Amino acid sequence: MEKVHDKLLVWGSEVDYQAREQASRASRLPFVPGHVALMADAHVGLGATVGSVIPTEGAIVPSFAGVDLGCGMIATETTYTTADLPGNLDPLLSLVAQRIPAGVGKGRDLGYRDGHRDVFGVVGEPPSRLSAKQ
Repeated sequence: MEKVHDKLLVWGSEVDYQAREQASRASRLPFVPGHVALMADAHVGLGATVGSVIPTEGAIVPSFAGVDLGCGMIATETTYTTADLPGNLDPLLSLVAQRIPAGVGKGRDLGYRDGHRDVFGVVGEPPSRLSAKQ
């Protein structure tokens, strides 16, 4: 592991300069606490370095989570608030690990319900259609 600076750690010896620069810029964003980590296979991406781990606080940045990989992430609005969450999130995290497919090619055969996935029995608004420009 190489500590490039306090907010950037690189876990590979052959990560190119452009990927390091892109990740370094992300690490300086005001909503990125701690450090950004680059995996051994990291490379420049669209919006964020592919193969990076970028923590955020108070912000959600879709391009930090797989925009280059076409991971198919969506967000849905529910009626839940922070007050609805239990004090201990461990059971929820276990459920996430069980029900959310992870890995190359995983989850392609999951069914959809009402236009969106219902992996926790929680139904939110179906995703809106996006224009080509969006």
